[in-house]
Amino acid sequence: MAADAAAGDPQSVPRVAELLVPVDLSHESWRVLPLARWIGDELSAAIVPLYVDASSPAAGSQTARPVVLRTSVAGTAVAVQVLPGADTAAVIEQRAQRGPGSVVVMSTHGHGSHPERAWGELCDRLLMADPAGILAVGPHFDADRNASVKRVAVCIDAAAPDHEIVQEALAWADRLNVPLVVVTVKGHGRSRPGEDDTYHVIASVFEELPPARVSVTAEALDDLDVAPAICRFGERQAGTLLALAPGAAPRAVHSMTHSVTMAVARETRNAMLLRWHRGESGDAT
Repeated sequence: MAADAAAGDPQSVPRVAELLVPVDLSHESWRVLPLARWIGDELSAAIVPLYVDASSPAAGSQTARPVVLRTSVAGTAVAVQVLPGADTAAVIEQRAQRGPGSVVVMSTHGHGSHPERAWGELCDRLLMADPAGILAVGPHFDADRNASVKRVAVCIDAAAPDHEIVQEALAWADRLNVPLVVVTVKGHGRSRPGEDDTYHVIASVFEELPPARVSVTAEALDDLDVAPAICRFGERQAGTLLALAPGAAPRAVHSMTHSVTMAVARETRNAMLLRWHRGESGDAT
């Protein structure tokens, strides 16, 4: 299924000035660097790798100046800001809040006290703290195929669509001047109490979109296995950025609940735009 959104004047979206790349100096934490570099080049944004040193004597200081660590990643010189602090997520949050235009871009590899998570506690905390979301890649990210963005695919649950992730996905599509596709998995024969017809739900999502300079279409996937269907959709076209809203949607039946989003994150070879689902009050749920 496909539908076209009306084109209009380019929408006003916040400028991205810098891309903050949290690293723990493991090989896995650098996996996201090709994506960050491509986006940085497209948006003329600075790439700022960050390492939080909890063992530093200045960990409790609010005035300690960052140390720069110079290293090499895949034969390329990289300068890493080493910031003191006992709480990694809090330090990164504070660094991101120093000025407008900071976006976290990170690799997710499940380190933390909950090994079943696709991304670990750091990504969870950064997601819940940042209303605009973060860019992330999972353990199977294919940098050769997906380090550049050719389209943004925002995945919604038609039973409880998250309009905020749609707006954020459109903003990124506009920044990068690439098409946006709104994707839902309807599942043949699935019982979905209280859900409107999928087409009408997607139409209501389109009605809330501001005028866009980029192409906006929609597609409903008929598949019982939601996460694999989303992964397969991402594989159809190189450079697909999957936009997902983890967190518990109160009325969600299947699609963008936390477990499905993590299943996608574990398996997808695409990059992801993650934005924490918030309730009607604006609080994280």
